[in-house]
Amino acid sequence: MAFAERGTPAVGLWAQVPHYLSGATVPPAMRALFIRLAEVGRLRVDAGILDAQCEAWLVKVEESVTERPEVAELVEQIEAAENEGSARLFDEDLPSGEELASEIERFLREER
Repeated sequence: MAFAERGTPAVGLWAQVPHYLSGATVPPAMRALFIRLAEVGRLRVDAGILDAQCEAWLVKVEESVTERPEVAELVEQIEAAENEGSARLFDEDLPSGEELASEIERFLREER
């Protein structure tokens, strides 16, 4: 914004991540920003190291979900709702957004 106020051309990039991940390192978001920055700057880059970090991070998340049946069930329900093209989940007793965010925050604290 300071550049724009001074008339200097500038570009801002961001990766959208859920609010409960905002303080954590999220390799897929970092990779997306890196790739987009390279595109904007017309640069050739090797994202190989980020690919490996993304894969390792996704494996950890997947392991965590499988180790916690209640979270795995919620993820399955969300995916099923998305596949049906519906934002509405189910009429079952699901955890609140706060409960889900707390569980994910706890997972991220344990991973650090």
